[in-house]
Amino acid sequence: MSLHSHFLRPNATPSLPKSSIFHGRHAPLLLAGIVLLASLLATFWLWQRTQQEDLRVLQADFDFRVRETISRIERRMATYEQVLRGTQGLLISSENVTTEEFRTYVGNLQLERDYPGIQGLAISLIVPKAQLPRHIAAMRREGFPAYAIR
Repeated sequence: MSLHSHFLRPNATPSLPKSSIFHGRHAPLLLAGIVLLASLLATFWLWQRTQQEDLRVLQADFDFRVRETISRIERRMATYEQVLRGTQGLLISSENVTTEEFRTYVGNLQLERDYPGIQGLAISLIVPKAQLPRHIAAMRREGFPAYAIR
């Protein structure tokens, strides 16, 4: 039989030469290597997907907390603004607010209980130079013996 007739035989099953790496003692090792490589690739792909999902969840949580913090700050600032508007209303409605009147007003606000972030509330007067001695004397009479303007 010629070499040519061997390849043209009908119903002949092609076969690899016995020296092929798919036959013999190397076949189980090759199969194990392919399975190992496929497993490693699948594990890496799943790890990447999990890492991306974890980052997405962390970013969503961070964004939520940022929005929540901004909202709290805005609410607190609006509350503080209301306290300042109330103080402004007191000063506008009276011709001359004394230290005692202001102290009573601030005491009734109960800042420590209702507005824990406010550390103090004060007013500053614009005192013309000509009225400075009279202003200092009035403040000292109201209970501030060491009062001075520098």
